[in-house]
Amino acid sequence: YEFVFDTIKRTYYDQISKFEIITSSQSVSLSDVGVAIIDTGVNTEHPALKSPSRTFVSDCFVPGPNGEPCPITTDDDVPHGTLVAGVIMSIDSKYKGMAPGIKRVYNAKSVSLTGTTFYTIYEGIIWAAKQADVLQMSLAVDTCTTVRQLNSTHSYTADNLFSFYDVVFVNSAGNSATCGVGFFADSYNLIIVGAVNDKNTLSKGDDVIWNRNSTIGSSIGPALDGRK
Repeated sequence: YEFVFDTIKRTYYDQISKFEIITSSQSVSLSDVGVAIIDTGVNTEHPALKSPSRTFVSDCFVPGPNGEPCPITTDDDVPHGTLVAGVIMSIDSKYKGMAPGIKRVYNAKSVSLTGTTFYTIYEGIIWAAKQADVLQMSLAVDTCTTVRQLNSTHSYTADNLFSFYDVVFVNSAGNSATCGVGFFADSYNLIIVGAVNDKNTLSKGDDVIWNRNSTIGSSIGPALDGRK
């Protein structure tokens, strides 16, 4: 790989006030922002995603069912990546995404029913980081069944990648509820996103962290080193 491990920059904030927050009264142009979905592939023909003003660039990094280098299609075979893309950029009038104005989308199929390794995930990350401005990945280790490690190899690698390529990386917190966060969610140089239960109301005052029980739900901190 092209990045150098001993030049890592690790930064984290323990108070949200230290970030420059964009409020709803401000406008942000998304026409020049490229977003990458590193996941199970994206159905680029989905009516909620397909737009004349939107360009998809796709590549595949997972092996085929018989060990061939890659399936012919970069479409979603789960489908998980398409759901994630919809949350971000759906143009559907009823179920609109958070950023429907995104014009450049990079579809890195790094996870598949036919086979997934950390190598395929890193290949997708590097491919996307060379082109996109924001990388999104909803992959996390099950911390209820896997022993968490402080500064694990994967978290350290992720920090190096995003420091080296100078991109914004967003990853899910995971679905392990109170078992805690693991890689990649315990990395320093990532923005971690959890899930909430809005109780089917418009008010944010009654929102709570989504969880089904103590082991299934949106993973919560702190990380092993105390970061929340």
